[in-house]
Amino acid sequence: MIRLQLPPKPVQLTAEMQRELTEQFKKDNNKAVWKKEWIIQPLSQMTHSKCSFSEVKLGEEGKYLEIEHIHPKSKYPDEVVEWGNMLPICNFCNRKKSSWNTKEKPLVNPMVDDPKDYFCVTRTGRLIAKNNNKKAIDTINAYDLNNYDQLQKVRLELIRNIGKHLETVLILIDSNKTNDAISFLRNILLSCGRENSYSAYRSAYVLSSEVYLEIKGKLVKLKLWDSELIVSEEEMKFCALPIAH
Repeated sequence: MIRLQLPPKPVQLTAEMQRELTEQFKKDNNKAVWKKEWIIQPLSQMTHSKCSFSEVKLGEEGKYLEIEHIHPKSKYPDEVVEWGNMLPICNFCNRKKSSWNTKEKPLVNPMVDDPKDYFCVTRTGRLIAKNNNKKAIDTINAYDLNNYDQLQKVRLELIRNIGKHLETVLILIDSNKTNDAISFLRNILLSCGRENSYSAYRSAYVLSSEVYLEIKGKLVKLKLWDSELIVSEEEMKFCALPIAH
């Protein structure tokens, strides 16, 4: 999970339009009144077409974009198209959270809360509540964010592959193939950017990797740590959750 910034409210979502859509929903609870391109598109762009909570890429491998209502529409129908109450989500997380009453038991909202204040991650791709924070624990449980088959197994495989790739970069540097090493490293760092799946986990692993620190140290010493690598590292720092110790 990474910090999100809510885009400006769509001009189409006037007070009159909001009332009209809300009334439509109240008359027919099965009507997905929020399924408007001008609602979904800016929200999808905000998350780079990822689930706001699990960070899976939406539209891939059957993970279709759905809209999460932070305050559940079944309990708070007046907020069904309230701007700031809707987030892109995958079907798995949406099903798990269901009608959890967030006004009675608040969950982490990445548009309001900085996930870095609530979570840390392990080197096996597990999400941990920072300082046993109740809101963080409830969020992990509500969305089942440590489900091994659906999420953690994939994160662990990604982390292992990144580790292997970093080892390859180090071998290339030690073999005086610095151009190849830098090209390979750039691709690794770019894969950790916010537009990619599981960026909070990928970035956390790379930044805390002893191999990465060794690679950086050698490239700095060779005066090959360039502006592109600096920018990529800053992007990882934005995405990365703290590593659990």
